[in-house]
Amino acid sequence: MGVSYSRYIIPRDNGWRPSEDQLKALVQAWQEAGYMPKDGLLPRFKTDAHEQEYQIKKRDREAELAAKNPIARWLAKRAERGKRPQFRAQLVPIEGFVCGDLEPIISSTGAIVIWSVNDYLKLGTKYPLDMLPDPAWRPSYEISISLSDDYQYVDATDGTGNGLNTICKCGAELSYHPEEILDAETRVRRVCAKCATAFRPQDQLVDLFDGFTGATYAVPGGICFRFAICIDCGREIPHESNGEAPREAKAAKLFLETCRNALSTDLYDVGYWS
Repeated sequence: MGVSYSRYIIPRDNGWRPSEDQLKALVQAWQEAGYMPKDGLLPRFKTDAHEQEYQIKKRDREAELAAKNPIARWLAKRAERGKRPQFRAQLVPIEGFVCGDLEPIISSTGAIVIWSVNDYLKLGTKYPLDMLPDPAWRPSYEISISLSDDYQYVDATDGTGNGLNTICKCGAELSYHPEEILDAETRVRRVCAKCATAFRPQDQLVDLFDGFTGATYAVPGGICFRFAICIDCGREIPHESNGEAPREAKAAKLFLETCRNALSTDLYDVGYWS
């Protein structure tokens, strides 16, 4: 266990989603700007459908074994009580992201694409945040793209701040957790099924927590999106140098501008501690 840090880059219009061509343009722009090698870094992806199919098959298989074997039945009960790790579907490699067919990702109710950048100094790529981790650790990180039909919401308050209100004006609860998707973030319906009101997270100020200073700060929409870029530093957290005051690492100006230009939409970035 330990403290981990991620940086989310989210459209100002939280309900905005890119087209397939814009996704390809984004990755190509990363490559051309030096944030990602053009060859040798294979992305992996997973959709809601992958995870749902895997969990249903796993559950059916465990039930079949439990019916035949008392030990398997005992293990299944331990899993239900949280005594055993819950397995998840594996990420699937994508060949030729920039020139390939991204329809399975675009059409999914939810999908994530991950690039694992191991030792960016050895790869010769630029670091996407405006402060650097300790180079002695051969720093690595992940860049991911998340897409979903409904909103995804990551609660980044410290437990005392104002989170996102997901109750519609008609009183209906818009938040839910997708069935059979163990590692999914909370989803929020983009349109209320009861009164057809569109959910607009950008109309709310949501408190976020600064892990360096302990302070909270308010951001319209918080970490709520239908599309987001995430830079996951893990425990290799970037830090200030030369006597600077402690602060969160932000997206590097050039990286943020590269994303904005490729997607043709305005973006903001926020930190998340876990």
